[in-house]
Amino acid sequence: MEIFELAHELNPERYEPMIRLKDIYQKELKDDAKAEEILLSLIEQDPDNLDYFLETGAFYFNMKNYSEAVKFFEKARVKAPANTDNLMNLSYAYYEMENYTKALESIQAALDLKPGDEDIIQNAKDIAFRTDNKELTVRYLKQLINLRSNQNDYAQLCMILNDLEQYEDMVSYAQAWYQWDNTSEDAVQFIILGAAKTENTSLQQTFTRILQSMRE
Repeated sequence: MEIFELAHELNPERYEPMIRLKDIYQKELKDDAKAEEILLSLIEQDPDNLDYFLETGAFYFNMKNYSEAVKFFEKARVKAPANTDNLMNLSYAYYEMENYTKALESIQAALDLKPGDEDIIQNAKDIAFRTDNKELTVRYLKQLINLRSNQNDYAQLCMILNDLEQYEDMVSYAQAWYQWDNTSEDAVQFIILGAAKTENTSLQQTFTRILQSMRE
């Protein structure tokens, strides 16, 4: 392992050898304390190094020490505010700390940088749903449906719209769901429910017949 230390001494600007050494201690030797010592010594040598912030934040996150992870992810955010991977990691850490306001703020910052990124929207939706923010969950679900067709997205969206008593919107998305998958009884039942709530008798009767034919 001395070779990694020597490589770092010969070229201190290259952090990879010491990170590799950290990985050996952490993953192979199961010595988390030594791995932490290496990371903190690197930061002491170069206290403004973005890569060290990211590595150390990830280390603490994997150790489930989320408060320490946040500390270094926030430092990385100052250095690289447009790093969406770091913003997502920061959001996860805040979420694990049950600081849902900060978790949503961080993931929204990532989404502002990459507005059409499906993974970021998915994560944002999951956080909003877990925090029971129904209006925000609906917003993210609609964005996801614009990017993809997914039974779970349609079902979750229709259920929340029903809870919010936004029946016309629910009917609209349930019909889109049915157009995408005309074998879905769930989609048809949401249409029937929404039609009843909005007193659209014609639509209710039409899809009641469709549901009956599905069950024959």
